[in-house]
Amino acid sequence: MGQAKPMRRGTGGRATSWIPLLSVLAAVLVAWGCTDSDTEFPPDDKPGTQIGHNKSITYTADSDFDLGTLSSVEYDTVHNQLQLPIASIQTFPTMWIANSGEDSVSRWDVDLNQETAKYHTWFGPLSDHSAWSGPAPSRTAVDLNGNCYVANRHFDGLPADVIKIYEQDWVDRNGNGVLDTSHDANGDGVISPSEMLQMTDSNGNNRIDPDEITDERIAWVATVGPAGGLGRSLAIDLEGNIWLGLYNSQVYYKLSGEDGSVLEGPVNVSPNTPYGSLVDRYGVLWGASLGGTLLRLDTSTLDVQVLNHGFGTDYGIALGYDASGCTRVYQASYSGYTYIEYDSCAGTFSTPAEVQYGVLGIATDTNGNIAASNYGTGEVSKFAPDGSLIWSAPAQVSSEARGTQVDRNNDVWVIYRDADKLAKYSGEDGSPLGVFNTGREPYTYSDATGIGYLMSAGLVGSWNVVFDSETEDAPWGVVSWHASEPAGTSITVKARSSNDGTTWSAWETAQNNIELATTPPGRFLQVQAAFRRDSGDITPILYDLKVETLRINRP
Repeated sequence: MGQAKPMRRGTGGRATSWIPLLSVLAAVLVAWGCTDSDTEFPPDDKPGTQIGHNKSITYTADSDFDLGTLSSVEYDTVHNQLQLPIASIQTFPTMWIANSGEDSVSRWDVDLNQETAKYHTWFGPLSDHSAWSGPAPSRTAVDLNGNCYVANRHFDGLPADVIKIYEQDWVDRNGNGVLDTSHDANGDGVISPSEMLQMTDSNGNNRIDPDEITDERIAWVATVGPAGGLGRSLAIDLEGNIWLGLYNSQVYYKLSGEDGSVLEGPVNVSPNTPYGSLVDRYGVLWGASLGGTLLRLDTSTLDVQVLNHGFGTDYGIALGYDASGCTRVYQASYSGYTYIEYDSCAGTFSTPAEVQYGVLGIATDTNGNIAASNYGTGEVSKFAPDGSLIWSAPAQVSSEARGTQVDRNNDVWVIYRDADKLAKYSGEDGSPLGVFNTGREPYTYSDATGIGYLMSAGLVGSWNVVFDSETEDAPWGVVSWHASEPAGTSITVKARSSNDGTTWSAWETAQNNIELATTPPGRFLQVQAAFRRDSGDITPILYDLKVETLRINRP
């Protein structure tokens, strides 16, 4: 597909209270007698017994599925059923480069090889300092809609910031009906300071307040954690939430992708020192350390494991998957092993690269191959998942290679910090495709194109819905569904109950058309259908899903 398609329902992460919607939902369901039913049972023979009934609903039409929340699933390709989008794994034609020495982030078109916009990440004109001074933006993450999240690390002792920049949307802050934003006004493929919108700290509080944001592509800015926390890790989970890791504080915070509000944290990950991260298709955050550890953080349960790899100092991080679906974690090796591989199923570390050298930036392409640049010489190589060398290319720039990126065409970009330049290489054979100027001290080596996230989130999706039985302590019966699950795909259904719509029981994995075993009685039942696939050209399909209570005694 030419562009990633936004999902129809909210990206997860916004804390939702179901209660204000439930009375409306109940009224709608009563009006739709075809999907919500009461089934009467005859009275018992004994005097004084009550007439029983059960409540049920069947979700099968587009309008039924709209009663829940769709995350990376859709019903547009084929209506009245849910499926993952059928498409090749491809992102927007965009790459986001954080220029740490001037406190900005550049938006690059990877097809045109042009800088199309540049955004201030701090107050005043463009700065001129080292990569380890001042706000110093570095870590980036890109969601399924192409939106960029960039973190100001803040070597100046201030708390870290996370800034969301829209790919396509905008906020009309001044109400003039016109998009006021940075753009290449003269069409020269380079953004000058006059083509940017500055911010002013009007109240002098050393934080970016909403009314101080001037570029209308900037959605929000969140200031997170304590002073001096040092934001050195940034990732997006499968629900669209943002995870910010603070190196000095050794903690992670979970933020809403919608508005930047803190949803969880601080989550202590000591002795890991957060230094870049990615979330895999199973919802596990894997984090580098600039040391000798690998972090495993379950974004659902907040379970933390810190693993010692024993291969010196790591740096950047990338992910892949083997034929069994096991996550393979690749940590760039500052200590000369090219990369350190962790097999999540076997629980073992290895250094399989055929050619070994020191690496800061590492990335995987859509075929699972690994691109890694030599930080000393500037050359770049591509390796197969087994570590064998596919190609090696000499440096186009004689400078330190800080980052390595793979774009939507599987071409490889190397970020040369000292030279303020980017170089592009053919993903097929490493042939040179050009050198381009960017901002001062480009320091991007995390996921700047969205390929890393899409390889995880593009293979999974979910649909969540809450059914109101309108009866306190309703006993829950059967959850049943009709689905298609081709080889390499699956749909997993879970359920949990509540009487108030706020406090929920533990999730139970449902068995199709078999009575729930551990879900306690409750007025509400939340059902989640999780979709998974191994590649982008197949999908499981949910045709319908039915929820039923057991017999309810009516007064």
